[in-house]
Amino acid sequence: MKRQGNNTASLPQPPGQVRYCETVRRAGSSIEHSRWLSFAVCACATLVIALCSPHRAFAVDAVEVTPDYATQTAYGGRWECDRGYRSNGDGACQAVELPANAYATDSSFGAGWECRRGYRESEGSCISIGVPENGYLSAGRGDTWKCARGFRANRDACIAIKVPANAFLSTSSYGSGWECERGYRAVDDSCFAFVVPANAHINGPGNDWACNRPYRKTREACELR
Repeated sequence: MKRQGNNTASLPQPPGQVRYCETVRRAGSSIEHSRWLSFAVCACATLVIALCSPHRAFAVDAVEVTPDYATQTAYGGRWECDRGYRSNGDGACQAVELPANAYATDSSFGAGWECRRGYRESEGSCISIGVPENGYLSAGRGDTWKCARGFRANRDACIAIKVPANAFLSTSSYGSGWECERGYRAVDDSCFAFVVPANAHINGPGNDWACNRPYRKTREACELR
């Protein structure tokens, strides 16, 4: 007697199982399609962001052509005109016209030049300061002058300071230009000695007196109280 083999693949499947398998297959295909669709959407969004990004616009600006007589700065591809040139507002650098006795500056403001030491600006030109006798150019830009020690400014000249007896030249640029020696007091244009009473001493500045402790000043004397 011939034995019949066990071939389960040829057996018919129940209708319910067939519908279930078809549903699973279609769901798997739908999930795979959604994955590819999400990937495509993300790729398109990334491309749009990259094209519209301000960093991209900045990169485009960075390739701006640097004009003649200019140098690129370290900030975002910008450029500055070289020393002796100024921007004309049209993307070019033009030479600064220097007047006599002037030099070009690195500043991006102002005229682009300054007068040399001993000169000052006047209506677009540099004129001589004209230092008087017994005077000298001031420190810094040197566009003004000062009088030497022992002299004071009087309009456009330096006149000698008259130092009275018992006085010395002061370091202050204001006042008479002199101070009385210690123990003397200035009266008009002279220095007079003052009397220090008993139980008193000359004060710190040296132009008056003060009572010793525990004495107190009473008019021209020092008394106990």
